[in-house]
Amino acid sequence: MKVFVFADMHGSETAFKKIEIKAKQAGLLLCGGDFTIFGQKQNQILKRINDLGKLCLLIHGNHENASEVEEQCKKYKNILFIHKKVVRIGYLIFMGYGGDGFSLRDKNFETIFGPRFIIGMKKYKENIEKEAKKPKTILMVHGPPYGSKVDAIEDQHCGNKSYRDFYLKNKIDYVFSGHIHESAGAVEHIKNTTLMNPGPFGVIVEM
Repeated sequence: MKVFVFADMHGSETAFKKIEIKAKQAGLLLCGGDFTIFGQKQNQILKRINDLGKLCLLIHGNHENASEVEEQCKKYKNILFIHKKVVRIGYLIFMGYGGDGFSLRDKNFETIFGPRFIIGMKKYKENIEKEAKKPKTILMVHGPPYGSKVDAIEDQHCGNKSYRDFYLKNKIDYVFSGHIHESAGAVEHIKNTTLMNPGPFGVIVEM
């Protein structure tokens, strides 16, 4: 499946024109948050994403409020808000965790949501394997995990170690993140995992 991933659009018309073109080539869309500037024109932007005509799995960024985005997404048939959720699309298993981008550790992720993700992921994996297919696991976070090109600013790393520990321990296939504008377009392969910051213009990934 071709999946189109984008993040940190911040309401840019230039970015959206590129998104419109690339979205036509994909079967599924992923939005990694910060699609607004501090929530401005949020509903209008969500409507435009919905009107792309493809299912979009979406999380909020630090520029959006989770509860407001969740409520507005309910109006749109092509947008699924997946913050703190595990979702299966065919042989793909998605885990979404939005917001933040500034903390080095996230205790709620470590003690509550990470363990919930593991339970959901294992259940879906078993179901997919029974169908004689190979599951792929995808973690979509707004803030990046620690220690790769996607969280690098000059010679410093500013990502989240809780996310890093999770993807390494659970051998996640893909981690998509945003937030760090300087690393837009960065890709790195660490052990079993492909890490990527797709940036506002987005990237099509064949899974």
